[in-house]
Amino acid sequence: MANSFMEQMAFPKGWLGSFILKGMNIGHRKLWEGTLQGLALPEAGRILDIGCGGGGMLHRLLREYPRLAADGLDVSETSVKESRRKNRCYGSRCTIAQGEATALPYEDGRFDLAVTTDSLYWWEDLARAFSEVHRVLKPGGRFVIGLEAIDPTDTTWSSKFERMIIHAPEEIVAYLEGAGFSDVRTDMFPKTRWVNGARFIARKAGRMEAASS
Repeated sequence: MANSFMEQMAFPKGWLGSFILKGMNIGHRKLWEGTLQGLALPEAGRILDIGCGGGGMLHRLLREYPRLAADGLDVSETSVKESRRKNRCYGSRCTIAQGEATALPYEDGRFDLAVTTDSLYWWEDLARAFSEVHRVLKPGGRFVIGLEAIDPTDTTWSSKFERMIIHAPEEIVAYLEGAGFSDVRTDMFPKTRWVNGARFIARKAGRMEAASS
């Protein structure tokens, strides 16, 4: 993999990757806010952040919800190390693992909420990955996707990143429904020069049980 700055943003590695992850923990705050805005988060449940990067969103959620537990997953070894460092203050409440969305290393029905922000572009098999997310969610659990790019014809970013695939909203919705999700909703983000994105919210059928204290 080319050790270029742009490639490091997609697949952080080594000291440069660590530096970029620290910057992304700052630069992605607005995306996290838009992705989570208005959601009733499970105060005492367990969440999964797929493509957790430098662990900034997990850190923020665990700070704001003291009874929440969380897992983070990333394909990058450097991201796993940085996310663990960022969240070590939470001890056993936060666990970070290396892995891919197409083979989630978790048991069935573990999570109340799964979220991913700006990592879907590099998931190799959306059908399989979404089925895996559906599997690890509890009945009634939700899957939330936040993306800053949803127009495949706009190559502003895809021309700069090797293997980046931008999926159209209707394609994402079709894959979600195909994986068994229902009540799929798309919320468009305000369009800017650099952002043409949306949030997708999908629910696993069934009734959510109250989380234990």
